[in-house]
Amino acid sequence: IMNYLESIEVENFKSYRGKILIPFKKFTAIIGPNGSGKSNLMDAISFVLGEKTSSLRVKKLSDLIHGAPIGKPISNRARVTATYCTESGEKMEFSRSIKFSCFVNTRIIKGTSAENRINDKVVTHAEYNKEMEKINIFIKVKNFLVFQGQVESIAMKNPKERTQLFEEISGSGEFKEDYEKAKSEMTKAEQETQYSFHRKKGIAAERKEAKQEKDEADKYRKLRDDFSNLRLQLMLFKLFYSEREIEAITDETEGKNKDIRHHLRKREKYEEEIKKKKQEQGKFMRELSALEKKIQEKETELNRKRPMYIKAKENTNFVMKKIESAKKSLRTAENRHESHMHVIQDLQKQLEEIEEKRREFDGQSQNEGRDLELEESQITEYNRLKEEAAKRSTALNTEIEKLQREQQTDQENELWSQQKQKKKELEESSSRVEKLRDYIETSRNTLQEHKKLKVELEQQVQSSFERIREINIELEEVMKKQGDAKVDRTESSRQKRRLELLETLRRLFPGYGRVLDQCEPVHNRYKIAITKVLGKYMYAIVCDTEKTARDCIQYMKEQCAEPETFLPLDYIDAKPINDQLREIKEPRGVKLVIDVIKYELPAIKRALQFTCGNSLVCENADDARKVAFGQVQRHKAVALDGTLFQKSGVISGGATDLKRKAQRWDEKVLDHLQSRKEKLTEELKQGWWAQIGGLQNRIKYSQSDLDNTENRSLKEHTEVSKVKCVHLSNKIEELDHLLQDFEPRFMEVEERMRSREGEINNYRASMNEVEDQVFRNFCVLIGVPNIRVYEERELRRQQETLKKRSKSRVTNQLEYENSLDTHQNVVKWQEMIRNDEANIDLHKREEKKAMKMIQETEDELQEVKTRKIQKRRDCDEKTSEIEDVRKDLGKLNKEMTHFQKVITAQELKMEQKREQKHSLLQQCKMEDIPLPLKKGAIEDIDESVNIKFIFVLSVCHRQERSNFPFKRWQLNSCFNFVEGISEQSSHGLSQSTTAIYEKEAAMEIDYRKLPHDLKVLKPVWKCFVYGGERLQSRMNEVSSTIQRFSAPNMKALSHLDEVKKQYHESKDQFDSFRKRARKLRQDFEMVKKKRVEHFNQCFDYVATKIDDIYKDLSRNNSAQAFLGPENTEEPYLEGTTYNCVAPNRFRPMDNLSGGEKTVAALALIFAIHDYQPSPFFVLDEIDAALDNTNIGKVAEYIKQMSNRVQCIVISLKEEFYNRVDALVGIYPQVNHMIAFKVISLDLSCYPE
Repeated sequence: IMNYLESIEVENFKSYRGKILIPFKKFTAIIGPNGSGKSNLMDAISFVLGEKTSSLRVKKLSDLIHGAPIGKPISNRARVTATYCTESGEKMEFSRSIKFSCFVNTRIIKGTSAENRINDKVVTHAEYNKEMEKINIFIKVKNFLVFQGQVESIAMKNPKERTQLFEEISGSGEFKEDYEKAKSEMTKAEQETQYSFHRKKGIAAERKEAKQEKDEADKYRKLRDDFSNLRLQLMLFKLFYSEREIEAITDETEGKNKDIRHHLRKREKYEEEIKKKKQEQGKFMRELSALEKKIQEKETELNRKRPMYIKAKENTNFVMKKIESAKKSLRTAENRHESHMHVIQDLQKQLEEIEEKRREFDGQSQNEGRDLELEESQITEYNRLKEEAAKRSTALNTEIEKLQREQQTDQENELWSQQKQKKKELEESSSRVEKLRDYIETSRNTLQEHKKLKVELEQQVQSSFERIREINIELEEVMKKQGDAKVDRTESSRQKRRLELLETLRRLFPGYGRVLDQCEPVHNRYKIAITKVLGKYMYAIVCDTEKTARDCIQYMKEQCAEPETFLPLDYIDAKPINDQLREIKEPRGVKLVIDVIKYELPAIKRALQFTCGNSLVCENADDARKVAFGQVQRHKAVALDGTLFQKSGVISGGATDLKRKAQRWDEKVLDHLQSRKEKLTEELKQGWWAQIGGLQNRIKYSQSDLDNTENRSLKEHTEVSKVKCVHLSNKIEELDHLLQDFEPRFMEVEERMRSREGEINNYRASMNEVEDQVFRNFCVLIGVPNIRVYEERELRRQQETLKKRSKSRVTNQLEYENSLDTHQNVVKWQEMIRNDEANIDLHKREEKKAMKMIQETEDELQEVKTRKIQKRRDCDEKTSEIEDVRKDLGKLNKEMTHFQKVITAQELKMEQKREQKHSLLQQCKMEDIPLPLKKGAIEDIDESVNIKFIFVLSVCHRQERSNFPFKRWQLNSCFNFVEGISEQSSHGLSQSTTAIYEKEAAMEIDYRKLPHDLKVLKPVWKCFVYGGERLQSRMNEVSSTIQRFSAPNMKALSHLDEVKKQYHESKDQFDSFRKRARKLRQDFEMVKKKRVEHFNQCFDYVATKIDDIYKDLSRNNSAQAFLGPENTEEPYLEGTTYNCVAPNRFRPMDNLSGGEKTVAALALIFAIHDYQPSPFFVLDEIDAALDNTNIGKVAEYIKQMSNRVQCIVISLKEEFYNRVDALVGIYPQVNHMIAFKVISLDLSCYPE
């Protein structure tokens, strides 16, 4: 069982209308008349396997839909589905479809899209092709199909086109662009190398010519040997006596130096003692600072605890006031309960009286008989008669009402009412006075508390003012330090922007800051050296990771900020520290630069390792030079003055610029001082003044409460209440007197009232007579003597009803009063008082606890202050001791100053002699005088250094080392000599004068060429002048003789040097071009190798396989096929020959017949297919040019081939398709020009 294509289902694809399923066997032939759409089936297979639209014989993708080319599409989509079976029996469906939105007037107005599916799952085109490649179907190579006419096309290909075919199949064409580019660059580099070689050859010839001119100049130079010998003797004479004078001065100076060394040892002892005492003083100062910090902490703690005590005390007072208020409320509740009980007793008594009266009334009613009951008409008649009687007695009734009003007026007496009202007011005022007395007592207690709180707040304010004074003192010290350091500088806008940028980056991204801000020298003497080593990294920004650095850079680009250097700790390559360098003993004072840098964050160490490496710092330039170049292994070394010696031999200085840059370390300290100043100022502005303001406000409010309490409690309320009580008492007494005075008047009023009562009775008798007349008949009818009897009975009944109602009211009120539980209110206040009395003990304990904590803190604060005073005393004593030692040191320095002045004079004289010797040696070097030396070399003399300037620098250097000031004339001389020296020449003085003189002293001159008579002259100075003049005279004579000769071209030597320089440059250029050409050739060979390997892998396989295939197709073992490249080394550059030996004849491909060409082309196609075999092979009319004999051979071969590869062929010849396993027939639909039908026939069930 092999992999094969089971079927193809087409839907509305080209000439196939609707859904059509086409099955396939191992060997299937597709037949049908011309124009029936056989090739459209080939296109359907190509389409579903991922072929491009350009290979499907349509102009655009939408033309694949049935009817679309003629503007009559039957659907908006077309689909082709291939069912593929694997060896394991698993089936896979590959489906491709196209669709468009709509047609308008036979034109597509919206875009067409293609969809790829695998097993009904939508995938991308890339995924679709990838899945195809897994089953060995390669769209680019087209290893699964042969289009119509492709066999003839291959047969007609020329050799170059065959090579192109192999490049496409092998994939070597992918390297063509890289190959052409590499070859072009290699060719150009080789041409440049050739040109450089010819140039070098020409310069070599020119060098030879210049050398000949130099030989001619040497002949003339020989004539000057005599002059040179005399000049040499003159120089040896001067140097000889100069060295004798230097030796004499040296011996004299050595004696003076012994005294200086003795004083220096004493001074070192004094300085060591001062250093030790300063360390002790520093220890005391740190302890003092720690005590001050502890005092501040204790004061802060005390300020934090005091409010806790005040709060506890206020809680206690609040609870006490609450208890007093509760007690008053309890008394009120008890009074109310007592009043409530009295009301209940009164109601019960009234109820008993009402019940008694009711019983009496019931007894009377039984004695009087039945009640009179009137009918409705009688009641109406009664009402009418009552109105008539009222009309008749109107005048009498008016008089009675008048007398009753007068009687009522006399009964109401104003004085009695006033007396009763005043007594009530007196009771209320007395109650209020009692309450005010309680309030006054509470206010007095509150007044005492406010006074105490005021005292405490005033103490806190005083403490705050003391802290402000301390802050001001510290602020003055900081400002004094700033003034001493001259920090009154203004930052440039650029510096401010960089600082603001750094602060912004710190907020947004994790990092550490600039290198300058994260470290500092352990001593100021190392500032310049560290500045030189750090170089451009001094202002670099240290961050944690490379990503952070990139984010910062991106942010800076967005903000258009200035560029910065970043050091990501995870990205930089930090070299490990060589601990052996710490063991260097000679010269003394050599240290690793990283060891003289102080830092706090451990992460900064990696950044310093990267910037400093294993650089060493030395005391002076000489030591740095020895460390850098004087050992087996070179080191990077820097002197304290900033002279840097690199491993490569480069020496750099720049002291002026370095000093300016090194000031940044001082500015860093000043920045810290400025920060401290701002912090103290901010604390002074906000913290303590705000606290004082708050305390003062509290004092103000407390004083206001105190004043209000005093005024309100002791004056206003008490006095007003007392005055009011006295006024009411006086008013009551006044009313009592008035009552006594009006007693006779009361008697008169009573008499008048009795008289008026008699008149009222007379009027009532008259009214009764009128009523009797009116009600006479009515009374007979109802059986009563008069109407008043009836009305009296009726009135009694109404009174009884009222009494009953009164009983109900009293009963209801009694029930209501009983429902009121006033005792519960008494119990509630009693319970509250008990709870508050229990809580007050807890609050008092908390108050005592807070007071104890404050007392303990105050005791600790006092103890620390005492220790601070003692420590301040120790510091002052240590300061006094340091001053005493300094006085002794000052005396010693004065003595040393005297000795130094003497030595300075000797050294100045010595420097003058050395300067003379140096001038002589420099003259020898500049004038090329061959000075004979036993030791040393004349090349050690630096001829570019100004002689006088060397002398001045030497004097300055010695003065600086001795720490003594210049004399005025020495300074003026220095300034005069230095003035006019160019910056370039002064920058070139990388060697100190000491190093120059040491080299010159180490040089040992051979004076054997100096005549003996010139060595023993005395006295030295006069003989020196005499001998020099004699030698000078002889030299002048020889010089005049030489001038009479005509000199040759003396520029020959410089020309030779120039030509040599050009020769070396051309040689270096030639070497560079040759290396580049070699590198490009290697790159080219690598690309070439890849291209050749890909091409040959395919070509060799096909060339090996094609002969067997051709034999099988020809059915003759004598047939042969040959494939050969015209260029065996790079076969893709030229053509590929293809020759076949047909049975009984050998001919090239072009000379074969049509059928033989087709067989040969098929052999090549089958061989290529075998290189990357697909599971099935589709062939479109490959038998078109074959005769019947060849058709049978090809059909038989394909039949055999179908045992391992499924073959699908389109054929028109019966001789071909009668050997297949299945037939697929395609024929046009009746009455339809563009629609075709498909039928299939399985031939495997029929015998061959």
